Amino acid sequence: MQKTIQWFLYSSANPEKIALTVKGVLVGVLPVLMLVTNLDGESANSFVNAIQNVVFYTLSAVSSIGVAYGFLRKIYLSFTK
Repeated sequence: MQKTIQWFLYSSANPEKIALTVKGVLVGVLPVLMLVTNLDGESANSFVNAIQNVVFYTLSAVSSIGVAYGFLRKIYLSFTK
């Protein structure tokens, strides 16, 4: 059974890569979901923009925290040595 699953999931040309059939199925799922949920192009763009904003602001916050922590640590270590 596991050999059959591996045969289906992995590429015949390069066993280290995912099969093109699986990639095609995964890409084909999105249009079907859009059809089933009545998601139009404008709604999809809004959703993608919302995700983009969440990622941007999250990474900005993490970066800001890292800069502040590094700066404060540098000041602390400068005065304690």
